[in-house]
Amino acid sequence: MIITDFAQKDLVRKIKFFFKSKKITKLEYSRLGLFYLCPFATTKGNAKIYFFLNKIKYFKIYLKTTIIDFCNLLKIQDFKTVIHDEKKIKNYKSIVVNWGSLKDFNKAGEFHDKYFNINSSKCNDVFWYIIYLDDKLPRKINKNIALVFSKKSKFSFLHFKKIIKNILYKKSKFKFINQEISYFSILALYVYRDFDRFIFKGLKKIIMPYEGQPFQNTIFFKISQMRKKINTFGYIHSFPIGLPTNLFKRAGHPNKLLINSISQKYALKKFFGWSNLDLKILPSARFKKYTNNEMNNKIFLPIEFSSSKKILKSFLELMKYKKSDFSLLEIKNHPRCFKSKKHLNLIADIKNMIKDYSKNKKIKSNFSVFIGPTGSVIEALERNLNVFHICENPVIETYTKEIWKYINCYRINDNLFKYKKIGEQRLLKFNNDKKIYRKYIY
Repeated sequence: MIITDFAQKDLVRKIKFFFKSKKITKLEYSRLGLFYLCPFATTKGNAKIYFFLNKIKYFKIYLKTTIIDFCNLLKIQDFKTVIHDEKKIKNYKSIVVNWGSLKDFNKAGEFHDKYFNINSSKCNDVFWYIIYLDDKLPRKINKNIALVFSKKSKFSFLHFKKIIKNILYKKSKFKFINQEISYFSILALYVYRDFDRFIFKGLKKIIMPYEGQPFQNTIFFKISQMRKKINTFGYIHSFPIGLPTNLFKRAGHPNKLLINSISQKYALKKFFGWSNLDLKILPSARFKKYTNNEMNNKIFLPIEFSSSKKILKSFLELMKYKKSDFSLLEIKNHPRCFKSKKHLNLIADIKNMIKDYSKNKKIKSNFSVFIGPTGSVIEALERNLNVFHICENPVIETYTKEIWKYINCYRINDNLFKYKKIGEQRLLKFNNDKKIYRKYIY
């Protein structure tokens, strides 16, 4: 593990230096997608991570995301904000900023917030500002909810015209034109301007499940400019992946991060720029101590992966290592990828490999396998499961003791790892309180 430990610390050092550039304004750091160093999805910020690791891979990802961003902006209309009745908006003291989709709303127009485990109707004195992810709107929304959405269009140059206009009027810089051509950057700019009208006179607190996304940082940056007495909170709703480069403290950060373990506090404080005063530990609002969500004897697929060949090679190594009957394991596709041919082909390949290799194996399986970047590894460990992790990119995905302190990591091969937790609920603190949301929202 020494090689992975060293590579992770070296990457942290390079990114810290990258964020110290004085040629970039605080608003640009908070708003532009390039500075959202997302380690778990293909974005321009994800490409920037590979700039420090592999220049060829960086160029490939950057080119791919540039084409995707260009095509995506041709397909969406301008952003709009829908509310029940703007004239009747109350003077709310708290705002929750979150994502939402049609399935999160009931017929009465109430929003179920899965990250805080609460229905919006239970908190009528709280206002929800929702980045809406579906094209079809709910028929009804409650008076304490605002939806930010953009419908798909067949073809539109609207966003490109705005980008060029902002550059001509020197509201944006020409050198960042490729960063402006980004869903993340466009959404962040809209939210930055739109949020002004929701900064109520009596507003005391803003909280959101925090991933370091540009729209999130621009809201916090806006508050720091206008009303510094408003308390801003980011909630790390899922355990971060092995090296959470998206959580580096940068311009537009919240006043305080709410986290769910001493392991998270150790990592964020030592490696990602947060101070002791920035961090507060609470039991998870999302993960309950007792749950019917059975994770044992499963193979979990990620939302994205690059090389089926690399994954299958490591899976074969795991079967040789465990010498168990893998036919007892259930393959769980990612919920967003049920129709993905790439994922369905990988599932078929894994099943065929198990069928060929598991003949005459009598040792029952009692473990779970996780593929790619996922915080579910940590939840499984805290639920006392035996865990194996197949990592396409170990520097970014692997959990090491150096970064997280309360985990032992054993390398089986270059892309296959086994973990053991150190102590109880040091990695993730579960909750058993139905009203835990109050400690977050109020």
